[in-house]
Amino acid sequence: MDGIILHWTAGADGVTPHEADSYNFLIGRDGTITPGKHAPEAQIPPLRKGSYAAHTLNANGNRIGVALDAMGDANERPFRAGRFPITELQLDVLVTFVADLCLKYRIPVTRRTVLSHAEVEPTLGIKQNGKWDISWLPGMDAPGDPVAVGDQLRARILAAMGQPAIGAAAFTPVLRRGSKGEAVRHLQELLTGQGHVLGKVDGDFGERTDAAVRILQKLEQLKPDGIVGKQTWAALNKGQ
Repeated sequence: MDGIILHWTAGADGVTPHEADSYNFLIGRDGTITPGKHAPEAQIPPLRKGSYAAHTLNANGNRIGVALDAMGDANERPFRAGRFPITELQLDVLVTFVADLCLKYRIPVTRRTVLSHAEVEPTLGIKQNGKWDISWLPGMDAPGDPVAVGDQLRARILAAMGQPAIGAAAFTPVLRRGSKGEAVRHLQELLTGQGHVLGKVDGDFGERTDAAVRILQKLEQLKPDGIVGKQTWAALNKGQ
């Protein structure tokens, strides 16, 4: 296997026959993993119509399709998550499950090998039909840059594999007090891993996270302004 492409079904709860035919694995909003109709080995070329999971236009060969069964009734602009948004549990299961797949099939975690459907066109240069999955995660106010969101997912997958983030310099969203979402959650996990006491890792950049960031910045002889930019990310990722 050469890679894994991450999707959402844009459907409601419950795997439909079409969804089972389209993806190798599906993860429900309750965290349940459902194998699709086709095993990952069905993606090995030559591909014959109806005998593999056709999850991504012109990019199915040797690539596993994993979908979050969610986001039915969602809309990109103006954004609404709809009645079936991705859940935190679902996201946690995705991260650990994809980590296991990467280990099983010896797939390295890079931007070109583990990526969302929304990243396929900008990263691999394979034209898609306006796909925006996965560019929104729980805690985000609106969809973000697909590659930046993908970097967040890859960082979590690598952490689940017990490996340092590859190309950590690319994962440098500017965060400050009041920021929310998965990037903040990742920041808090790194701070906690370095011994800073934050309490709950909740994706909310509040007073305790701000204080921990300033302490880290002082220790690293950076400007203690509480703003997490490239230099602070580099300090956080040092030794990971």
